[in-house]
Amino acid sequence: MDDRIDMIYDKRLNSFSRKYLVKGNERLVKNPLLFDKELDEILSEIGELLLYHDGIAFHVYGENIPLAILINVFGVKGIEELMEQGAVKFVFNVPEVGYNVDEIPGIIPLVSMSGFTSKAHSDPEESAALGLNWLLHPLHEKQKRRIIKKSLNAYQVPRAAISADAAKFGVDGYNNDLFKSLGLPKQKEITKLNLNERKLLCQLAGECVTMSILSELNYNTHESFRTARVYRAEYANLYNASAIEKMTDKLFRLEKLPNFKAMLRSGRLRLGDIPEMRSRRDSIRFRKWIASCAADNDGQEITKEYLNAIDNTKGLFDVEPYKFLKTLTVYALGAAVGSLAAGPMGTVLGGTAGALLNPLTDIGLNLFDTYVLSGIAKGWNPRHYFTKQIEPLSGDFSSRSGRNPHRQG
Repeated sequence: MDDRIDMIYDKRLNSFSRKYLVKGNERLVKNPLLFDKELDEILSEIGELLLYHDGIAFHVYGENIPLAILINVFGVKGIEELMEQGAVKFVFNVPEVGYNVDEIPGIIPLVSMSGFTSKAHSDPEESAALGLNWLLHPLHEKQKRRIIKKSLNAYQVPRAAISADAAKFGVDGYNNDLFKSLGLPKQKEITKLNLNERKLLCQLAGECVTMSILSELNYNTHESFRTARVYRAEYANLYNASAIEKMTDKLFRLEKLPNFKAMLRSGRLRLGDIPEMRSRRDSIRFRKWIASCAADNDGQEITKEYLNAIDNTKGLFDVEPYKFLKTLTVYALGAAVGSLAAGPMGTVLGGTAGALLNPLTDIGLNLFDTYVLSGIAKGWNPRHYFTKQIEPLSGDFSSRSGRNPHRQG
């Protein structure tokens, strides 16, 4: 079993927020009217990822605007709960690789970019505090301090040297003609690349940065990497995050239940419900189980794994040495029931009272064994997740549909 935490590295929310909300980036917005549509798509995807996986690690550049958006969606209590669950993290001060826009003869076109000097880009506390400025409804000072303090535990900072390594990868890869199949064959000296070629080389080196972060922090991703086939061997083993989602959806179909996407779209499940739903014991166990299945096989046998897990479920009292414990428990209960039912008269009459109470005791024990001991002792299996958490959502939830009440705008 693979014990790695199934965290998804997400760069989309940060890119969206900086494109639309940071002054000076207007040139990046192709159509302002797409704001609501793009935001709803991103939020829906975040909700699904939080239900399928252990959590999301959000890329943060400078001010933590993603934090403000998440508070708008889940509310203060919800985002606090998600951070306490370890379901939300922030990858901060991410090293980057740049390229020369101007023609500079004889200069290597890739530039390692790290060691930010502004506090927004180098200090997590400042990053979080400035990010909260994007809330439509400002928090009280007490709430603000509490959110900032909790968010600091969610920040993770990759090694600054990653950018230098990635720039070297780009240069070495080009000089050794490793990028021929990726549209950048070595037909000239690297210092003579034109603007479009420099841009592509930077993109390939940028993939190296992302893969290095995934490797260092043990994160998963939905991204596909052109450079994975020419880069070092360990990156060929990156998790395919979609495998867990496909396997889970297959089980939804097996149980004839709507999947997370369908429930979110229909309003049966709201984004604001997700923090509490994730924290339930069956949800935690199911995520761990499905992740172990994804690590152990390619997902083709998930139905068989699921049915085997159900068939092979053993309760606490079905496994040695707990069989003896059950016998002892039932015996002790018999003594207790006899004593309580007989009361003082049972004590005085001794054997006579015990004989009279045997039938009642037997009935009581049968009921207790059937409804109490069996419930406690029954082992967990992945179907419990569907029967206890998913099936109740399949009813009429029309009153729950509509926009998330936690949304601030």
